Amino acid sequence: MHLLMTRPEPDSTLSAEKLRAKGYSVLINPVLETQFSKEPVPWRRGADFVVTSRNGMRALNALASDEMRREARLFSVGDATADLAEAAGFTMVLSASGAVEDLVDTVLEEQPARLVYVCGRDRKGNLETRLRANGIVVDMAERYRAEFARTFQPAAISAFQVGALDGVLLYSRRTAEAFASLMEHHSLSYSTKKIAFFCLAKTVASVFDGVAGIDLCVAERSDERSLFEKVDAYFGR
Repeated sequence: MHLLMTRPEPDSTLSAEKLRAKGYSVLINPVLETQFSKEPVPWRRGADFVVTSRNGMRALNALASDEMRREARLFSVGDATADLAEAAGFTMVLSASGAVEDLVDTVLEEQPARLVYVCGRDRKGNLETRLRANGIVVDMAERYRAEFARTFQPAAISAFQVGALDGVLLYSRRTAEAFASLMEHHSLSYSTKKIAFFCLAKTVASVFDGVAGIDLCVAERSDERSLFEKVDAYFGR
């Protein structure tokens, strides 16, 4: 089975390697290009951090001092991001192991005095609004942005034109929007061959509502393990 991996690097290669180990052929074509800021984060002693993506964690890792890593708690939406935090030397990492709703619950249980939310310019979930509504002080630190790629790679264009793909993996709504934009830019058809679109969440899949000629498959939970389980189930593995 031939799959297209669309998430930004370096995660695209890491995810593709996992799928190849399961016997899939994977073409890598990131449709977003991540750009990080060097502006310091507005941290003060007594504040904690919250991140909702691996890129948010990468942005924080590039900016955090040893004191921040040692003294601040770090709230993470998922285990993969939490693993990055621990590898970066943060000593107090709390993972919600789920979606934004689970992260809100985890934060409210701990009741931090102040949070610095390290995030991207384009984000979903309104985490800061939900936390502030419950009395949590949240300082925003937008330290990266994900820009749409200008074109598909030639190999991806050819794969769509000849019907060589069996599935596309999409990890975020912005990735899905970038993908749809490139399909239009290159005048590519969704119906050259029946393709499965494997989406990490319903908000991702909703970008393709009404598109004919595709199967929309949404992970049971917003994590990569669930997404890969959906891929295996679809192809009968």
